[in-house]
Amino acid sequence: MQPTLWTKQQRSSSRSGAARERGQVRSSGGSGFLSAVRSILSRLLGVLSVVVGAIGHVLSALLRAWFKLVRNNKPARIVSVCAIALVVVLSVDGIAHAGRAYPGVKVGDIDVSGLTAAEIEQAVDQTYSQPLQQASATVFASDEAAQQTDEAAAAQNQQDAALAEQMAVDEAMASKQAWQITGADLGATLDSAQLAEQALAVGRGDGGLFARMGAGLFGKRIEVEPSFDEAALEEFASGIDAAIGQARVDYDVKVSGGVAYVVQGNDGWEVNRQTLAQLLSGTMLGSSDERIIAHTEFTPVRISSDAAAEVAQDVTSALSGGARFKFEGHTWQATAAEIGAWVSTSIEQAGDTWRLRPYIDQQLSKSAMASGIRQAEGDSLSGVGFEVDDAGAVSVTTDGQGKLPDVSDAAEALSVALFGQGDTVYPAQQAPEVSVDAEDMPQRLTFQDAVDKGVVGPIGSFTTTYTTGSGTENRNHNIELVSQILDNSICKSGETWSYNGTTGDCNEEKGFLGAGAIIDGEYTDSVGGGICQVATTVFDAVYESGLPVVERHNHSLYIASYPAGRDAAVSYPDLDLVWRNDTASDVLVKVSTQVGSVTATLYGVDPGYQVTTETGQWEAGKKYSTTTKVDDTLAPGTSYVKTRGTDGLTIEVTRTVKDVNGNIVRQDLFASVYDPINEVILKGPDRS
Repeated sequence: MQPTLWTKQQRSSSRSGAARERGQVRSSGGSGFLSAVRSILSRLLGVLSVVVGAIGHVLSALLRAWFKLVRNNKPARIVSVCAIALVVVLSVDGIAHAGRAYPGVKVGDIDVSGLTAAEIEQAVDQTYSQPLQQASATVFASDEAAQQTDEAAAAQNQQDAALAEQMAVDEAMASKQAWQITGADLGATLDSAQLAEQALAVGRGDGGLFARMGAGLFGKRIEVEPSFDEAALEEFASGIDAAIGQARVDYDVKVSGGVAYVVQGNDGWEVNRQTLAQLLSGTMLGSSDERIIAHTEFTPVRISSDAAAEVAQDVTSALSGGARFKFEGHTWQATAAEIGAWVSTSIEQAGDTWRLRPYIDQQLSKSAMASGIRQAEGDSLSGVGFEVDDAGAVSVTTDGQGKLPDVSDAAEALSVALFGQGDTVYPAQQAPEVSVDAEDMPQRLTFQDAVDKGVVGPIGSFTTTYTTGSGTENRNHNIELVSQILDNSICKSGETWSYNGTTGDCNEEKGFLGAGAIIDGEYTDSVGGGICQVATTVFDAVYESGLPVVERHNHSLYIASYPAGRDAAVSYPDLDLVWRNDTASDVLVKVSTQVGSVTATLYGVDPGYQVTTETGQWEAGKKYSTTTKVDDTLAPGTSYVKTRGTDGLTIEVTRTVKDVNGNIVRQDLFASVYDPINEVILKGPDRS
């Protein structure tokens, strides 16, 4: 049989036929699907038509009933016409006020009707935000204090300024009868965007139609309430507490020599912070012209003596075995005393109660931990230096040799191992072992990276406080200015650091101002007044670090704000503060100020010095004398003590510095001799 031969045309025809057959099959399947869809849609349309028809019948019935009521009832016609008119008016008004506040809406005293969000924000900023920074308020200690004249208040402020250098801060605070504060001092701010949002919400998301109608008929006021910086408000309130109340001090736990002990606490009588903020808001915004009289409320301790004692027992138990650190095949056994120096506590809220939680403070531990681990490896950190560029940025340099332990993770792991985590403290039952990761030692780091990695850390720090308010501005300016000059100064390994050598002469050419001081019982100005407070702060930071002190002078007058016998006076070029860096690395001096306080911190490689202090007994010095002067501005026959007399005093303080092994490195005797403060009495002229 001969095979069938296909021509090109035949083959084409054959393929076309096959395609038609496949198309018929698909067409048949598609037709079924479409048919099903059409059926479903038809049913839905049927149901929809029934629903629409029912609604139409109901509406038709309602309309017929309404027309019948209107045709036969005059009041119904009036109500209907009013309703229609109201709908029309509201619709037109809604279109006209799209994106704008409805009529009758006020933000504080600002009528924002018809204004957009941006326009409302601008109005709030101009009316409230900008003036708020310059606005001030005075809080009085009592009704009697509020009755004093502005002249008397100014005289009191001048006296406070004169005593600022000599009077203890707590004593100065306790004697105050009035406190002035500005919005800028409190960090006052207004959220104009939120106020605008609230204004636009009236009649929309806030209350709907009825709120819109109420605003138009009766008005709607959005209250303006500034927010204050919490730290600034707390600082201000604490000053008031010191005068008319008593600050609450929770029982706490400290560690010495690896043994925890309880720090005494007490209930307090404090100003209610929320109430104070509300009163300050009203005064600064001008909504209240009443003088603010401070009142205190009872504030019980959050942490009791028993609770603190329990925590102290847990901490001592957890520290008893010390801790082991494994790093690059080496082991460092840290003692309880070494680890105890890193322990801090925090107060946490647990429902309606409070708890005291111990933890390993990374700021205290990282540098010492890195140094201890490296020494165990036989590669102690040395030759670490500081550099400061023209922009004031600090960088840290190393020799780039060896490994750098990851002390951040190690500190966190140690804290969890010693005290557990979660709601309850679980003290370690045995000495924990912490594995420490490593990285190559970098040759250069930013200052913050060096601190974070434990290459450097604080080796000594101290904070002193000072009075603020009217009359103390110049002194506080000098404190801030000299702090800026001293900040980021460097003492190289083996060299000395001089206060006068760093600051130079603190004169008017450098921007220093005349500040209040008491000289022979009289108020006077002294250019650079206040710089001795910063010198004292630096001295005590050096004292706590254990570094050797080369030169130090006490003030002529005793200042109770500072630790007994641990003040430092400077006067260019005669009186200086000088100390030496006896470590193998540089030491960086950081000095910073906040409202009412200055802090000096020395950064470097922790030498491991342990400092103890023995303070002697106060001994009597020279007796004060009394001077009486006539003041013609006083009423005849009246007098008052302008400057209280105080006898001179002497005291000795001994500092003992030991190394990590408990060996005495040095013992320093600091002897202070303070002159008396002569008493000055002012009296009115004799009666004629």
